[in-house]
Order: sequence, then structure tokens, then C-alpha cells
Amino acid sequence: MPSTSPPPSVDPASSSSPGDVAPELVAEAHRVLRQLVSTHAPERIGVSFNGGKDSMVTVHLLVAAVGEALVRGMVFFVFD
Repeated sequence: MPSTSPPPSVDPASSSSPGDVAPELVAEAHRVLRQLVSTHAPERIGVSFNGGKDSMVTVHLLVAAVGEALVRGMVFFVFD
């Protein structure tokens, strides 16, 4: 019988519903993205985008972390 418990890295008490994302993960993503922008000019950063959920989350995290003005200076590779 398969186990129904969450993987060890997931703390069920850290979110109020299964769809919530742990704030620590979002904060870490913002930190990494800010570090990226602090070490590379926006026009030297390329973002692959296909319109899927992962791409949308990536763009949302970028805008939240560094602001829309910097994101507009990045190169987007769009695939459909």
C-alpha cells in the first residue's frame, strides 16, 4: 500500500491549504533573483517563456522580486 504522508521536506503545518506556497520558498526565490540581477545587467538575462504555469510563475516571481521595469529589460525567448 502506498504511503499517504507528505515527503519529509514538506511541512503540512506551514501552509493553510494544499495550494499555498511556503513563504520561505518565495522569499528564497526572490533572494536568488535579486542576486542574479545584482550580478548581471537585465539585458544579459534571458528568460524562456512558453505560456505554461511554470513560465507564468517565473515571470511573476521576477516582477515581484526586482520590479517590472527591470524585467522589461530582460530578453524573453517565447516558444509556442
